[in-house]
Amino acid sequence: MSIVLPLLAHGVYWGGTRHDALWVKTLDRLLNHELEKRAQWDSLGLLNYPASLALYAMGLAAVESRKLTLLRLLFTVPARRKQAEDKLAISVLPPVALADRGFLQQLKGMDRRHALLNDWMFGTLRPVITPLLADAGTYEYLFDRFELLVAFSYHSLINVASGWMPPGAFGYRQSNRERILEEIEESLRSNGQESPYCSARLLGLDVGECRKAIQDLREFVGRLGWEWR
Repeated sequence: MSIVLPLLAHGVYWGGTRHDALWVKTLDRLLNHELEKRAQWDSLGLLNYPASLALYAMGLAAVESRKLTLLRLLFTVPARRKQAEDKLAISVLPPVALADRGFLQQLKGMDRRHALLNDWMFGTLRPVITPLLADAGTYEYLFDRFELLVAFSYHSLINVASGWMPPGAFGYRQSNRERILEEIEESLRSNGQESPYCSARLLGLDVGECRKAIQDLREFVGRLGWEWR
């Protein structure tokens, strides 16, 4: 993956819409290739980790280059199962869906973390993504933007009655989270239905649904517990 991830990130960043099908096909390949056969050896619950890393690498590059429509295409790649109902990438690739927390606490330096695999992937992908940034110091902010869009898209596409969303590092980085949410709200106020967040259908189908999603996310974060904030 040390070669593949930079190729995917740079390809998405510099590519055009004519390349979107290639990135979707790549994620589909990683997510579904010989899945049933590989599952026999997946004792740690990390079967989808390579696909999750690829989604994050491409997703971060897509957010940085303002290709939000591509983001939705990636999130809706099907995870095909022979013996079970098909799911969407957005439901099986967020870090919280990959492995047991007890195992993840064995990762070096992760035993006291709240977003264990999110933080691990944050460090893993930093050298992949920072060459694309004008200011390497904005990487953390970009990472939180992407993870918030993951949470919003899960909320929009899966529609869990409990209001649950995939938590990320944004759960305890309050300053970043509120700044990003305010930027999205301003985009909705200024551009209405033409806001890229709305037109890409990442938060909802219209401005009202997008605003409701922001409200729901703030409520969800409030239920995570004091240690996240």
